[in-house]
Amino acid sequence: MYPKKSGRTYLMLTAAAAIATVTIPAGSASAQSAPAPPSNLRVTPTANNTFLLTWQDNSNNESGFEITDGISFRLAGANATADNWHVTPNTYKCFRVRAYNAAGASAWYPSAAPYYVCGTTPA
Repeated sequence: MYPKKSGRTYLMLTAAAAIATVTIPAGSASAQSAPAPPSNLRVTPTANNTFLLTWQDNSNNESGFEITDGISFRLAGANATADNWHVTPNTYKCFRVRAYNAAGASAWYPSAAPYYVCGTTPA
């Protein structure tokens, strides 16, 4: 990533096709850095149609978290450590999560094989 200069406006695109315009104020010493990735993602079926996703927030500068099942994406707010994902009963689904801010996104968690944490809701 190239250093950002103050007083300029940048356009950021994410994998979820969300668009954010970021203006770095004139006179700012440096740009914000991307957040650290979350860890310890757990996928717990809590009902016959809900997964409770929980993770550890390892950053202090995130704007939020992006969660994906490989098909759709969802956003959770800054400092969030949980999200409910509703599905049909007896669903097998896999997830991963990453932190983001105006400077970019962290690595996905998990970032190594098998690349997702999975679970199955009861029938």
